[in-house]
Amino acid sequence: MSQTSPAASADSLPGLLRALPREGTRTTVIILLLAACASLFIVLDGGPPSAVAHFMYAPILLAAYAHGARAGVVTGVLTGLLAGPVLGVGIGEIQRSAGELALHWSVRTLWFAAVGGLVGYAVHQTRVQAERLTDLRFRDPLSSLPNLAAIRRHLNRLSRRRSADDSDRVTVIALRVQNHDKLVETFGHRNTALVFRTFADSLRKRFGAGLFVGRSGPDRMTIIHDGAGGVTRRELMAEIDRLARSPVELDGVPVFLDIATGIARERTADTDPAELVSKADVAANRAVAEGSEVAVYNYRKESDFQRSLKLLGEVERAIADNEFRLVFQPSLDLRTRRLRGAEALARWQHPERGLVSPGTFIPMIEQTRMVDTFTRWTVERSLTQLAEWHANGTNASVAVNLSARNLNSDELLRFINDRLVNLGIDPRGLELEITERSLLNVKGSRLKQLEALREAGVGIAVDDFGTGYASLAYLRSLPITTLKLDRSFITGMPNQPYDFALVRRIIQMAHDLGLEVVGEGVEDARTLIQLRRLDCDAAQGFYIARPVEAAQAEQLMREGWPKGHILDAGDPDVPDTPA
Repeated sequence: MSQTSPAASADSLPGLLRALPREGTRTTVIILLLAACASLFIVLDGGPPSAVAHFMYAPILLAAYAHGARAGVVTGVLTGLLAGPVLGVGIGEIQRSAGELALHWSVRTLWFAAVGGLVGYAVHQTRVQAERLTDLRFRDPLSSLPNLAAIRRHLNRLSRRRSADDSDRVTVIALRVQNHDKLVETFGHRNTALVFRTFADSLRKRFGAGLFVGRSGPDRMTIIHDGAGGVTRRELMAEIDRLARSPVELDGVPVFLDIATGIARERTADTDPAELVSKADVAANRAVAEGSEVAVYNYRKESDFQRSLKLLGEVERAIADNEFRLVFQPSLDLRTRRLRGAEALARWQHPERGLVSPGTFIPMIEQTRMVDTFTRWTVERSLTQLAEWHANGTNASVAVNLSARNLNSDELLRFINDRLVNLGIDPRGLELEITERSLLNVKGSRLKQLEALREAGVGIAVDDFGTGYASLAYLRSLPITTLKLDRSFITGMPNQPYDFALVRRIIQMAHDLGLEVVGEGVEDARTLIQLRRLDCDAAQGFYIARPVEAAQAEQLMREGWPKGHILDAGDPDVPDTPA
């Protein structure tokens, strides 16, 4: 709270009077009335001057407390001028000479003014400290943006300002900065907070200081839009998108914010601040999970999302209760026309929900630390099954998928090596499938672990090749043995000349680098025959075999693929290139 008005001048009594704040008029009137009444009491009563002088502090202290140091000085001067002439120097001594009376008058006035000023200054400093404490409570200490408590307080104020039947709606926009951890790792917490502040300042500069922008978490900003200033939600979202695509200069380095946006909107009168902010955050989380830029809170979708989160909490129990099982999808060697191995795929038979789709639980598990536990279970079951196949005389191999998080664990890679040794399995019978994007981040000790596994004979396959950003030259520097072409290229190959040419060129370059190539997603004979003519090494897909139980997969691998004659004879009706 300011103790002075910027427009006031302290050079004259009128200037001091103008310095009094306009608000609190009632308090000022009360102060003056108290001073007048006290003076009148002095004149009429003629009581002990010292006792009456002490009473005169009441209006001075009240003015100092209500309006600060300047008001305390003004009231002290007025009180001294008004009461000074009738106050004696000593108790019971009223009649004094004119000189003594003037001296006493001046000293008393200066004393009252000093008391008012000092008390007002002390009160002001106390209020400043209180405001600082309040500021700490309602502001993020690094970015100085309003924090979560301030966001909820602002929503509460909006709700109180509007009537219960007000149809106006308030929109809460949650911005989740997905590359927050990388920014902190590179620039530190304080500089990262500065980027957040710059982003918020840019929004306020565009739409005015009335736009509320806060920081609700380490990687989150929250914007409250109530339509003030004529700003539409469409304009606000367009500006957020523009700023997200524009770099912020930090130490001469252009920094981009990778933002996922969640939107929640409700009638202002119905707003529960905590719930509305939470809804926007949930929508932002769903945007991240779905790989989209924007998600609007939808009760049905969020209920599904929350059920998925509940499923995630049941994974550990499900592993202990043997609710998970493995199925195996064989792959076909296009040179020998035999099924040479199978990929292990997890299935979840939930006691209440039935068979849960892998597309539901696998992506969730891969985003949490639970993925290491789940992958250990998958590796253990896969290798145990492989050992059983070998004991039955079935010459087969098994492929197990690893996620990006798995590659951050030295312990998991050591676990794989230990299980191979303990089960007595030839390492050449195991293949680890890793997505292209995951391999881009393999460095240091993890890379050495993969190299050790590769040197021992374990195959390393790049899964879904073509969906990331890695070049063949870069991948060649990694200990990989196989490329598994993404199904998006394979399914389009029979009818799309571009896909056909791309697949042909990738196969040629991979072979030049000493890598095998597997085509995924083979759905028909025509695609399979074209892959064979392009000298692809192996193929996998529903046309060859669907995921089946371990016993059925073993039977297929022992007896051979029943459609092998298609590749033996070929099909003259299948052209070498797409039409």
